[in-house]
Amino acid sequence: MNKISNRSIKNIQEIDPRLPLIVGMVLARGKVDLTITCGLRSLEDQQKAFKNGFSKLDGVNKKSKHQIGKAIDFIPYPFNGWNDIESFKKVGEELKVCADYLGIKNSYGGDWKTFKDYPHFQLD
Repeated sequence: MNKISNRSIKNIQEIDPRLPLIVGMVLARGKVDLTITCGLRSLEDQQKAFKNGFSKLDGVNKKSKHQIGKAIDFIPYPFNGWNDIESFKKVGEELKVCADYLGIKNSYGGDWKTFKDYPHFQLD
């Protein structure tokens, strides 16, 4: 069983309680490990993500799932760099498996057709 880091705990504050439940299940299963890098986003943070090309939503015209506490961004642990797509996919798949088991509708950014967002997981 993997243990949640202080960084991850900080980044899952004030989000939908189902997301920490899913992450906890992933960690308890021990098949993958991850660090939560982002949970709830302010408008300013969302606009920064949009400006830097990390989001397709500006946060004003349409709010992101991060702004309403229904999304997390993660990195696999250990982190082997942004090009290690397979590690991101393994974590994304495990998040989906656990959410599905709990009956929670979800989507993983790595499955999206037009904008692949490998570090992103959200509730639908």
